[in-house]
Amino acid sequence: MNLFLVEDEPWALMELVELFKRYEPAHTIYSFENGDDAFSALEKVHPQLVISDITMPGMNGLELINRILKVDPSVKCIILSVHDQFNYAQQSIKIGVIDYLLKPIKKEQLYTTVDQVIATIESEERKIRESEILAISKMLYTSLENEEEHILYRNSYYLVCLILENREGDKSWADSSITKGEWLGFLERKSLYKNGLFCLDYDSQSRVLLIPEMEKENQIQIEIHLKDIYEQMKSKEIVHMSYLKKRENESIARTFALVNKNLEKHMRFGQSTFVPPEALEEEVDLTNVWVKIRVIETLISKGELLKLNGVIDSITLELQHRKITISQLKLLINNMHYALKYKLKEKLESNTDIESIQINLDILNKLSDFNQLSNWLKEVFENLAEYFTPTLIEPKHLIPRVVQWIHNNYQDNLFFQDFANEHHVSLSYLSREFKAQTGCTFSEYIMRYRMEKAKEFFTEGINKTSEVCKLVGYEDPKHFSSVFKRVEGMTPKDYKKLIQSRKKIKTN
Repeated sequence: MNLFLVEDEPWALMELVELFKRYEPAHTIYSFENGDDAFSALEKVHPQLVISDITMPGMNGLELINRILKVDPSVKCIILSVHDQFNYAQQSIKIGVIDYLLKPIKKEQLYTTVDQVIATIESEERKIRESEILAISKMLYTSLENEEEHILYRNSYYLVCLILENREGDKSWADSSITKGEWLGFLERKSLYKNGLFCLDYDSQSRVLLIPEMEKENQIQIEIHLKDIYEQMKSKEIVHMSYLKKRENESIARTFALVNKNLEKHMRFGQSTFVPPEALEEEVDLTNVWVKIRVIETLISKGELLKLNGVIDSITLELQHRKITISQLKLLINNMHYALKYKLKEKLESNTDIESIQINLDILNKLSDFNQLSNWLKEVFENLAEYFTPTLIEPKHLIPRVVQWIHNNYQDNLFFQDFANEHHVSLSYLSREFKAQTGCTFSEYIMRYRMEKAKEFFTEGINKTSEVCKLVGYEDPKHFSSVFKRVEGMTPKDYKKLIQSRKKIKTN
């Protein structure tokens, strides 16, 4: 905060300035030799605390304080007086001075008084701030009663919205290394906006910043400052930023809705995005993607499912290169899924009710990177393949089905012979083909997959080894712990300690 020291005796003012070095750099100290200069400084600097002598040439201390409090009654004022000025001190209390100090000033008393006043100011500002943040939170959702009377409604602001990764992703601002202080600190370090900045979390993924419009600031300069913040943040996280000017006597909720609509249209999937108010939708060339989708159609119709994963990885790499937006991605996947259903039904003369085969595109709001997208698309195509894979399929093309069978039923007792019998294939042939395609035996694959799932359960917060043991298909915790150590090189207990230490490092 800003502290004004007003004293007409040069030596006394020097002493005050020296004593107040204790409060720097947390607070900014301004010194004045008379009341006129101190009052003139109000045009450029807003003080939270004024400490003034009473008797001074020109505007005396009482007059200065009286005029300051008429400008802003929230300013805290302390007077300096000698014993024969005590009547003046009493008068000053009546006009709003919160305390007075007798000369010669005792250092301990000065610090005690000033510390108490600063604590009071901080407490009051915190309460006001919390009240204003609460009002803004409500105004983002809907209109407040008597909203027209609120300063945020009457004044002009730039409303900035920043989304972390995706609308409904697992990572929230509470988990991010980017704090609210980085938003505010950057602007304050440039001395652009010292007062009137508001920053709050709308939900776990959306953060809102309100910047008061400055007289000398224009939209181009605002955008430059915001892009600087955006460039710093995107080096740490996937972020999406957009902004819009809220004009005087205009609803915050309306402005916020327009900013979100702009973000919804232009947010890229898996990549950071800066969206200015006048952003134009970019046309994405998806010719190569549709060529690969026709390849998928062919692979499913021939039952060659093992090759699907490579094609899907190629598709996601192409989408990443094209910098596709989330809205464009949803449209593409919906059209792709629809086209494949009809083409495969026609090609295989299937009796499947294709209208019953649906995908949940809202999942795309939860995914944050192209690796997650690739894994989800593999599930989508595997599910589609279950409906349309030919009944007569070569044994070597059954291995993806074996893998999917394991993934879906790893908690149960699985016997390779059962799968072989169901598909009328020789167990020895299927075993050789499984090892050739996966690099390990059927039993080894199940064991490793179960241990991967066990690690996921531990990471998600399930701490009881006996509980995780049963979740991944083991009855005996001792046997499970032995297998876990053999595969992972550490016991479940050591792995849980490792998770905790990583969380502590991340928190710090």
